[in-house]
Amino acid sequence: MVAQISHFSKYAVLEVTKAFADVPNSHWAADVIKVLAAKQIVNGTSATTFEPERSVTRAEFTSLLVRALKLTGTGQLSFTDVKSDDWYAEAVSIAVKAGIVNGKSDKVFDPNAPINREEMVTMLMRAYSSVTGNPANGNGSASFTDELQISSWAVAFVNQAAALHLVQGRAAGVFEPQGITSRAEAAQVIYNLLNK
Repeated sequence: MVAQISHFSKYAVLEVTKAFADVPNSHWAADVIKVLAAKQIVNGTSATTFEPERSVTRAEFTSLLVRALKLTGTGQLSFTDVKSDDWYAEAVSIAVKAGIVNGKSDKVFDPNAPINREEMVTMLMRAYSSVTGNPANGNGSASFTDELQISSWAVAFVNQAAALHLVQGRAAGVFEPQGITSRAEAAQVIYNLLNK
């Protein structure tokens, strides 16, 4: 680390390191979780646990994206299930304004529902477009054996995310679009997005 200082003051270098008891070094996402925890993008579910296989809700993933990308600027919320004092209300408002999230309907966001993989990738690609200015236009092709199970509104996002190496299938060419996203998977795609 190099710093150019123009006056006499006291400075300290702070490095945050975080390890979780339930994420051994052998876990496939251990390094990514450590990096994102050190950057205070992801948090544990307690001081010592991360619960990497636990599902992620729509509110949690939205909050992760907003925090990771340091987005600001709240917008108008019309969702009846997102109250102004909910812990995720500001993040949802910011993500709506940025064009990253939509509700399940005009009035329902469904913040506590587990987010499935095609929803996660759709939000991820909208975030990619918001940050890079490159449209999420569906360029790219993925060869997932279950591509016909991907909802029509998500196919282009999934193909482009796979082409950009932001996401991959779970096993043997299977994407599992309706599969519920785990905390480890969410951390991995956020890490991939930040490194594009």
